[in-house]
Amino acid sequence: MFGMVKEGENMKRFLSVVCITGLFSVFTGICSVSAFEDVSLIEPAVDMDMVVIRNNQSVTVTADLSGPLDFQLIPVIVLGKGTLRVTMSRTNTHGELVYLYLYGFDDFLGLKIDGNMGITPVSLTVSSINGLLDYNIGFVISGILVSAEEPPFEYNVSFSF
Repeated sequence: MFGMVKEGENMKRFLSVVCITGLFSVFTGICSVSAFEDVSLIEPAVDMDMVVIRNNQSVTVTADLSGPLDFQLIPVIVLGKGTLRVTMSRTNTHGELVYLYLYGFDDFLGLKIDGNMGITPVSLTVSSINGLLDYNIGFVISGILVSAEEPPFEYNVSFSF
């Protein structure tokens, strides 16, 4: 009948799609890497800081990125109840595509994701409310996707709670 498939056919189709996708990914990866003599040119780096913040506190972290695909990862621990606001400010350049994402910090034990993107000069803000628990853990990712400026890139990420 129409729409009826043997029991193992779906798994075979799924595995063949996975294998083809995997081979395509490996092939395109090899081709793109072979175009560069120095693989570090296409390998993103991570600038990592950690923030522990209490009620009525503010903290500022400076990101120092060496390329446009690099990003900053900031694990954050909030102690107390209130609203966490995270602001990324990059106002000294024009035409860069920047982003700021906040993961975690949901009162209902789920994953909250709040993100913002913009073109410089810009100041991006994301926020989350911590009201049920006396502490919470999450992380912030920020970076520059596209830039005509020469690296290194430097910007500030400010936290207030």
